[in-house]
Amino acid sequence: MFLALVLGLLGGTLLGWGAMIGLVCTVGTLFSGISAGALSGWVFAAAVFGGTAIMLCGGRRTGLRLRPR
Repeated sequence: MFLALVLGLLGGTLLGWGAMIGLVCTVGTLFSGISAGALSGWVFAAAVFGGTAIMLCGGRRTGLRLRPR
């Protein structure tokens, strides 16, 4: 239980740090682009969801399973 908490905090910290040094926020890019009526918001949404689907299918085919301990 303690290890899961530490790993969760570490993962969240790394995620925040990566967003900060990348000067971008994925959710902000998605919603601000769509709400502004820009085509780039919709293209970004398609790329994010498409990439997620490809990685999930690829992970299942290669046997990668994320299971709680």
